[in-house]
Amino acid sequence: MKRGEEKELLQGFILVAVAFVHFQKDEIEICLSVLKRAIKKLEVPINKYEGLDVDLLRNRVQSVFKKGEPAVFKV
Repeated sequence: MKRGEEKELLQGFILVAVAFVHFQKDEIEICLSVLKRAIKKLEVPINKYEGLDVDLLRNRVQSVFKKGEPAVFKV
């Protein structure tokens, strides 16, 4: 079982994935709502996780949310 900051980060990853499932279903408002929750979970002070650039993911998610127009991106 994961705890603390790592748990928050993993929940953030899951929320990003959920948000983009809603995006695929053309449920833009739900996608943005879930991304907002994901951003809060991704605010942990972890920059890299298992080879994933968390800073880049965090920046991309924040950018999509600020634009209000979901778009697919790579990290």
